[in-house]
Amino acid sequence: MDVGNLLGQLAVLDIQLTRRGDDLLFDAPEEVLSGELVARLRTHKPAILRYLADDSLPPVERTGLATPIQRHMALRHDANPRPEVWNVPVRIDLSGALNEAVLIRSLEELVKRHQVLRTRFAWLGGVYVQQVLRFEQLDLVSVDLRDPTSTKDERGTVVDQWCTEIAQIPFSLLTDASMRVGLARTNRDQWTLVLVQHHILTDAVSVSTLLTDLGALYRTITRGDTPEEATEEQFIDYARRMARRAKEGALEPATAHWFELLAGARAGVRLPFPRSRPITPSGAGRLICRRLDHALRTELERTANHVSSTIFTVFVVGFTRLLSLLSGSDDVLITSSFGNRSEAAIETLPGLFANPIPLRVRFSPEETVAELLYATARQMSLALDHQELPQPLAQALDHRVVADVDGGTVAGFSMNHDVTEDLTLPGVKADILDVPIDAARTDLMVVCVEEREDLVLQVEYSTDVLDEQTVGAWLTRFENLLRSIGSKLPEPVARWTA
Repeated sequence: MDVGNLLGQLAVLDIQLTRRGDDLLFDAPEEVLSGELVARLRTHKPAILRYLADDSLPPVERTGLATPIQRHMALRHDANPRPEVWNVPVRIDLSGALNEAVLIRSLEELVKRHQVLRTRFAWLGGVYVQQVLRFEQLDLVSVDLRDPTSTKDERGTVVDQWCTEIAQIPFSLLTDASMRVGLARTNRDQWTLVLVQHHILTDAVSVSTLLTDLGALYRTITRGDTPEEATEEQFIDYARRMARRAKEGALEPATAHWFELLAGARAGVRLPFPRSRPITPSGAGRLICRRLDHALRTELERTANHVSSTIFTVFVVGFTRLLSLLSGSDDVLITSSFGNRSEAAIETLPGLFANPIPLRVRFSPEETVAELLYATARQMSLALDHQELPQPLAQALDHRVVADVDGGTVAGFSMNHDVTEDLTLPGVKADILDVPIDAARTDLMVVCVEEREDLVLQVEYSTDVLDEQTVGAWLTRFENLLRSIGSKLPEPVARWTA
């Protein structure tokens, strides 16, 4: 038997193998530990040891099944002409009394602590697995961009270009899906730090967790203390546990819920795109932002309180109403990313836990806007109760529960936490910024970032089918719908237009 096939089968059985000299150690669930299995391991022990000892391969600490969402994202990564769109970059401008050596050591300790930051992916015998690599060195690009002869604007342009270059380097999931770090010295007491991960290993909550941990490590090392050991729970443990739960049928109630909700729905809406969709997508895209003032935020929060809901629900109803008006459809399906951290052990653990959940909003002309908000809030509450089922929309499509819409698009809307205050370094001011990437994951994705006072809409769109003028006009209509929703609560939905 090919050793790759055997290792793939062992990963499916949740069996961990470790080489210690000439000994082969294994960790297997009790229910799969049989005499036949032990015999197979003994028979193939020499081949397995040679594989684990192969210096041409990355040194692997642990192997486990990739999650269904990770497999789905890997396929989308491979299919996108611009795979760098799946990069998640964070730019941090630092100024003050930064100890560069302590910062680098803190980053090294961060990667040692979290196995997900040193994970790659591989196909073993037709099984997609994640492999934690042994820490050897930080993937660091360090440069000095100081130039006393250039103006402040010129230096800023150089730094911006460098950040974009670092952020847009595509990852190879088979070799280097681990975290990439760029550190540039930009002035006497100024630096720019860029952290880049592939989305297959992170989500919005994880970015916040890593920044918080980085600050804590920096403060610990600055005091001369020894950083704490890594927690026993790691993302690969969560993935192994979820695979067991799925095998045991624990996700069947969630499957039933989503199939009932999505029965008869159409996966996508026909939007009036100004450009015809090309036969071969380019993957190109743009990101534009629209800041909503504090007064509107206050009004939306008042509306949410009035119907015993959340501002997120108000946004979802407003966004789907926009799509309904644009498409002429009274049944609108979108996706939204839910945190999916219902277990205490993973609340602050980095990894790709977030799950794209479908939200179906149906507009009845006689129904009041308030009734629509109540119904959507109930649906979102049930979504939270059943969010652990991976890729419910994809599964519903596979089982023909949902009909695909030829020429349509599944738009997405999510709300993210603002991470600008998550990194605290003594004596250092840290400004956290986004690094735009000129690519798009889908036709239209809107993310609302909750800052301390205001709300910022970040709109990623495909330039294959959309242009800035059209997206800007849609955003204006969206904002008008949000501004009017409070006054429209007692009125029929048919009168809520923009």
